Amino acid sequence: MRQKYGKIENGELKTSKIPQENYKPITHEPVPEFNQEAEAVITGLPIERENEILITSVVVPADVVGNEEYITERKRLHRQDVLERLAKTPAPMSATIRIERPTTGNKGKYPYKKKKGGTYK
Repeated sequence: MRQKYGKIENGELKTSKIPQENYKPITHEPVPEFNQEAEAVITGLPIERENEILITSVVVPADVVGNEEYITERKRLHRQDVLERLAKTPAPMSATIRIERPTTGNKGKYPYKKKKGGTYK
């Protein structure tokens, strides 16, 4: 599965398939245990963390799936619960590692020009 990236802007999650400036990796909360006959699992509100955006999972009664007012309130309460839980636990380190070569000198736009031998100067 491909990694998605996103950012929260005006309360809405904007996603991208490629990394962009100010976009963070998107991770999904594991699906909780639920009774498939009486309950349904829906995606909750996104939570922006230091190095990722967490998409939560909310368990709702199956008979209220079409009731947007109930679901919105349930998502809001679930998000508050998740934020309180995350405040008590440290955030895991991101699995994404960014390696940058040190710049040498003041070469401006092209700091890494190849020598004839194929090495960087």
